[in-house]
Amino acid sequence: MYNPVNLQIKNLCIERGERLLCQGLSFSVLGGELIHIVGENGAGKSSLMKALLGWLPIEEGAIEFNDEDITIHRDCLLAEQLYIGHTTGI
Repeated sequence: MYNPVNLQIKNLCIERGERLLCQGLSFSVLGGELIHIVGENGAGKSSLMKALLGWLPIEEGAIEFNDEDITIHRDCLLAEQLYIGHTTGI
């Protein structure tokens, strides 16, 4: 049986050092949907992805994957995701 995938970002705030990368960011993505994250170098695109995977702490807000808070149930998210960053090779 197919289980739909649901990623919800609610009122997210991410800081790196003294720099505010995003504040009040909310969106959701359902299984099969694509999103395109655009921004200048240093805008925080990679930091957002790392926060969504639980690799970077968030200051405020919530990230839920299939209705589970990833700060508590990070294994639920990581079992379903693949992240390939800036490093070369697989």
